[in-house]
Amino acid sequence: MVTINRIILFSLTILMFASCRNDEFENEPVKAGDAKVRVSFYIRNPERIETKTAPSQPGSDDENEVDNFHVFLFENNESGKLAAHGGNDGKDFVEMNPSSGTYKICIITNFSYNWNLISQYSDLKQIVLGKDYLPVSGDEEGELTENSPKVVMYKEDIIKLEASEIAQPIELGVERIVAKLKFEIYNSLPEGQTYEIKKVSVCNTFDKSALLPTERNKATEPQEEIIIFQEVNGIQPSEGQRLIPKIQYIYDNLAGEVSKGGSDQKNKGEKTFQLERKPAYLSIEGTYSYPNGDRKAVKQKVYLGSDNHSDFNVGRNEFHKYTIKITKEDENDTRVESRLLSDLSFTSATEKQDAHFVIYPIKIKARNVSNWTVSVPDDCDWLWLKTDLSEHQQLGYWIESEAGTKSISSSETGEDITIYACLYENAQQAQERDIWLTLQETGNDEEKVQFQVKQLPVNWNGSIGNERLEEYGADSPNGYQWGFDWNRKITYYTWGLFNPTFYAFVGWLYEDEYDAVKTVYWVVYTDITIDYSKITGTKGAESQSDGLANTWNLYNNSGGTVSDLEAYLRSRLKSKDESGTWNSVKDYAARICLLKNKFYLKGAYDPESGETYFVPTIDQKDIKWYLPAIGEIDDINDSDYPMADDSYWSSTAVVNKNHSYFYRQGRTHEDSREKVYKVRAVRQR
Repeated sequence: MVTINRIILFSLTILMFASCRNDEFENEPVKAGDAKVRVSFYIRNPERIETKTAPSQPGSDDENEVDNFHVFLFENNESGKLAAHGGNDGKDFVEMNPSSGTYKICIITNFSYNWNLISQYSDLKQIVLGKDYLPVSGDEEGELTENSPKVVMYKEDIIKLEASEIAQPIELGVERIVAKLKFEIYNSLPEGQTYEIKKVSVCNTFDKSALLPTERNKATEPQEEIIIFQEVNGIQPSEGQRLIPKIQYIYDNLAGEVSKGGSDQKNKGEKTFQLERKPAYLSIEGTYSYPNGDRKAVKQKVYLGSDNHSDFNVGRNEFHKYTIKITKEDENDTRVESRLLSDLSFTSATEKQDAHFVIYPIKIKARNVSNWTVSVPDDCDWLWLKTDLSEHQQLGYWIESEAGTKSISSSETGEDITIYACLYENAQQAQERDIWLTLQETGNDEEKVQFQVKQLPVNWNGSIGNERLEEYGADSPNGYQWGFDWNRKITYYTWGLFNPTFYAFVGWLYEDEYDAVKTVYWVVYTDITIDYSKITGTKGAESQSDGLANTWNLYNNSGGTVSDLEAYLRSRLKSKDESGTWNSVKDYAARICLLKNKFYLKGAYDPESGETYFVPTIDQKDIKWYLPAIGEIDDINDSDYPMADDSYWSSTAVVNKNHSYFYRQGRTHEDSREKVYKVRAVRQR
């Protein structure tokens, strides 16, 4: 049985498909070729119910259990011919080997059928589910009775598959084909009057539904009333002790909308004649008593829909909560909360993160909510959250003072919202660790969505450990240069009463780290000269066995953040005596490895503008991750995430030459330090 909400089957390192609108691929034919594919799914924003039996185990609630699922690929043309079909057979995925081309993909969960009858897409349209597929709620929200069917879920999309020898990962978000209803009822009557509620029923729902989404439920026979509460002697619920029947699941009932006007159920009921079909409603029956002793059998109706005045629609994958206050024998004040179950969800797939310090972007979708919150469990001490990144984090620095908080909230809405998780290194444990983030509408503790963050451990081989996942940016897909040749010199200057002092402090910050920076300060004048020719590049980086010392010296002697300083000064000050070429040192091998560490900020403050200039800084004693020396690379032995059959830079420079050593398949070579090779960072225990 699959009981997790998000099933990740394959590393998303090769993403060779796209989910697009139907018209983008309408005329693209299926071509010959092997397009291996591995399909998995996740439940789009399942409500996280914290049951008594498993208060924090994601997927433990019965609503989200999946016993089986089937995947279909249909040709994306008028015929819709079946191209491939597979069932999970107890696994967490379905593998198929279709030809390359464009397909309509369909995923169905928890449904039994003679699938041999399906030869084209239109056959799926003919499938109708009976009432024996309606879930039956248990005593606790999220639980189903022992004999209840599992919730059927469905999703379709358009995908394009390329020929590939590697199984291409495809993950789709499935949605429930039923709606979920929750009712809370209580009395708020004039003094001396009482209402004994004896029976509550859901009426005019359907006992059949098409498997595929349609404009309206094609079933024509309404189901008999569904009794969700019955007590012969009746009860008198109060606001503090409400009548809350079991959750009810129904097929979609799209009765339509009428003209707006009025705000109570009595007024809404008077407009049902405008509908083409009978709407679904809640029937509340009981005995009403008056101060004079008279008693009267009464029946009130609460019409279902997304509002209290004009909408009579209950759609699939929707959650409706009706809070009903009985105010008179024939009136009630009903408040409706209605939303798609997928309005608030994580849209990222869980991807394992590396063992070093990591900034991990996570996508969410938020619609029809005024404010949402993402939080980390209180006992987690290795992950923090942010809604956006600082200027330094955008440059790749992991800074503890900017790592974020355990909980973030926002009112931003949209389909593609990015939040960030800042992960501490996982060097102390010998195993993978994980944590579940919780997403919810702020203040709503009843419905929650969870997302699993996983972090790999360091791969230890004796006293040395290595990172697991090599990461290369869009600007450096094949690796990084070892270093640079410098011929540049420039001076930036400023006059005034306050600015010279501030910029002198900025210059002095860098003078502490680099011989290439020289600051001259005369009260009302400051100039800062950067002489890149003093950055030797290989100074102190000749060790065959001490990669940490090499990396430290390379960072300081290959420019470090000097070019960041020049970018800052260039945007604010005038310059003179400029010569040579300005090279960026953003992506050289030693710096890439050093950025996997934790930095801190050292700053200078300008009292006039209120501006503080911060320099991301790391001390040599705090370096954990570094570019290995040539004698250390051979100690990397990672069977789960092996090094590629390619060249890897070491941190060891060739003495008296503009070359450095690189490693390839057990052998040492040397090459120009401006060549681009791969990088694998290491650390000591």
